[in-house]
Amino acid sequence: MRYSSNLFRVTLFYLLQYLEHTRSLLIISGFSIFLLPCSNDSILQAQWVNQQSGTTENLYGSYFTDSLRGWICGGGGILLHTTDGGNHWLKQENGATNTLRAICFTDSNMGVVVGSSGFISRTTNGGITWEIMSSGTTNNLFSISIVDSHYCYIVGDGGKILQSSDGGITWINQVSGTSYPLFGVSFFDEKNGIVVGGERHYVGHDEIGHAVIFRTTDGGSTWLPQLAQIGFPLRGICFIDSTTAVVVGDWGAVYRTTNGGLNWTNQTNGTSADLFGVSFVNRDTGTIVGQYEILRTVDGCLSWSSQSNATKNILYSVSFIDSKIGTAVGNLGEIIHTNTGGLTLLGLGQNSNNSFTPNYFLAQNYPNPFNPQTTIEYNLPRRSFVSLNVYNLIGQCVTTIVSEERLSGSHKVVFDGSALSSGVYFYRISVSDFTETKKLILLK
Repeated sequence: MRYSSNLFRVTLFYLLQYLEHTRSLLIISGFSIFLLPCSNDSILQAQWVNQQSGTTENLYGSYFTDSLRGWICGGGGILLHTTDGGNHWLKQENGATNTLRAICFTDSNMGVVVGSSGFISRTTNGGITWEIMSSGTTNNLFSISIVDSHYCYIVGDGGKILQSSDGGITWINQVSGTSYPLFGVSFFDEKNGIVVGGERHYVGHDEIGHAVIFRTTDGGSTWLPQLAQIGFPLRGICFIDSTTAVVVGDWGAVYRTTNGGLNWTNQTNGTSADLFGVSFVNRDTGTIVGQYEILRTVDGCLSWSSQSNATKNILYSVSFIDSKIGTAVGNLGEIIHTNTGGLTLLGLGQNSNNSFTPNYFLAQNYPNPFNPQTTIEYNLPRRSFVSLNVYNLIGQCVTTIVSEERLSGSHKVVFDGSALSSGVYFYRISVSDFTETKKLILLK
């Protein structure tokens, strides 16, 4: 065993030397290994392309039926449509002045859009014309799931759940068993579905959150609460197959079930940003968007890579039609699109040099949320005096973790929050010409 381990290390060493000198990419797929020459000194980096929406309204919902045809909805009744993969977005008249929150299609013709004050509108010709439907409620509606040409489900404020069995023409109220707002709904088939929601509020200086998850196996005739120790509202859900679903929410919440919603497991992802949209194309490959954040997994939530350099806005919705082609939308009319799953080849020649040099870096604490201890890592390119402090929501320094000179390299410290009350805090590192702040959450 020792011989095999040493042989592996030697082989890997010479392979990396070869890659460095030939400037090639090593691609491993299953049991196959490929060497990709990079004549332009290329490396893989996160990449999304901005598309012109023609509006500064916030965009909340997106849905694509294939790589070319898609719809986006948002504030002020804005409804956009593309037939060329987003190269051009055109407005569709729908009779709405309400904020439109979500849109869903069963094919390229039949779709439904929902929004504030109980607004529902339906099309059967790809959005050429839209007809306003009676919802029977004035509650704000946040999410829709269309199962087929007959069954549709909508959720909203006050625990509202609406069902249609005639393709969105008529809607009936279902009893959810909660008064909390419901922000997400996803059905795998006409019988099996999950809705999520919750709220957050302050008690004194402490911010408190509450999540709800309800599951049905009979098309919504009964909704059963699912026991999940989640202390923050949930904003989005994706039902991947008959047993697997992923939910996302505030403070970096990502939870996954593999038994149809009976049990939920926290998925460590390295962010404390509020997360709003989730899209999975299979059990392994999915993308999550939120507050200045894009997260990507290709191994079923075991690990996540950040593509947050692609946006400076809050993103509310993401829609992938396969593992590569996806669109995300958000504040101020932002639309970003990828044909590579968020990855593209970018020339190293754009940098000042071709070597990877250490730099200042502050990592997201882990675990997060935590009780009472969490680990914070940072990197110094040279010997420096380091200040690492924790602040509360009103900017008061509550703890000094580090205040001394440290050598260059990677450092790891453990922060103990036993003396603090539950809530959201910020930790900031200050080193001569570098300062960075991140959010951490203490839940007791």
